Amino acid sequence: MIINEGTTHSKFIYVVSINILFGTSLSVLSSFTCPTHCKCNEAKGLTNCSSLQFTKVPSNLSQNTTDLQLGDNQMLSVSSEDFENLKLLRELNLKKNNLREIANFTFSNLTNLEKLVLRNNDLTILTADTFKGLTALLVLNLSNNKLVNFPALLQTCTPKLKRLYLGSNFISIVTKDSGNLTAMTRLGLANNRIHTIENGAFLNYPKLINLELKNNGLVNITHEFMSPSLGKLEKVDLSENRISHITQDAFHHLQRLTKLKLEYNPLEYLECDLFTPLVNLKSITLRQGSMESIAVNGNNCTNQWFEVCKRLHHVNQMRGEPIYEDRPITISDSSKTN
Repeated sequence: MIINEGTTHSKFIYVVSINILFGTSLSVLSSFTCPTHCKCNEAKGLTNCSSLQFTKVPSNLSQNTTDLQLGDNQMLSVSSEDFENLKLLRELNLKKNNLREIANFTFSNLTNLEKLVLRNNDLTILTADTFKGLTALLVLNLSNNKLVNFPALLQTCTPKLKRLYLGSNFISIVTKDSGNLTAMTRLGLANNRIHTIENGAFLNYPKLINLELKNNGLVNITHEFMSPSLGKLEKVDLSENRISHITQDAFHHLQRLTKLKLEYNPLEYLECDLFTPLVNLKSITLRQGSMESIAVNGNNCTNQWFEVCKRLHHVNQMRGEPIYEDRPITISDSSKTN
């Protein structure tokens, strides 16, 4: 009896000790520290350190943070040490800092990150290793920086990337090496200096739906530019460029296109069958500023072009959307002008 009681007592002490030990460990693991002056929500995994004039990333961030907001601060650079313990992070916002440099492999531990916002900084160069490790990334915003090149090797580092925003940079050429973003659905390149898009640049964008190229320096739009791989495109914005000519077969592969913006380009004429294959087109914008007429190039094709316009007008009126924004364009047949 004495031995049994002692054995039972020992087991009781052992079990209690184990519970205390594991209870302490679990409480440490589940703790959520919040840096001074920041605002945190443990239930949402949110750490908000925005607009606090921080010059570096706080060192005492909770390992359980899933959403880290560091926008509107005064950081000049970030490195891998700043985020090495944040493996659960899903969203990181570094907008409106003074970032000039992102060290290679800075985000290499952030394998669960889905959204990265780096807009409104002073970034000029991003290497092939800048985004290494971001295998789960879906959204990358690099707009309003000073980038001169399309970020290299994104297809290798971010294979799941769906939305890429590169507007308001200094990019002048989109090379064929920019391709292979096979999960991409939206690509924003507005307000750059793009004058050349190499053949094959969009060759491997099979899921692209929205392409934004507003306010660049494009002059000609050809069949090679709008390649067959862009067959799922629904919205294209080519407004405010220098486009003077669009080849007749330029849009022939874009049969899913519903919205096309071409306003504020120095277009002199439109090819006869330019829009005929676009069977799903619902809206087209051709406002030319001071220019109020566009000639249709070809013999007796004005009526054919008007048939397309009539269909667009009918559909848009039913949906309460005007075919043209601001004021309509007068269409004339260039073959009858001489």
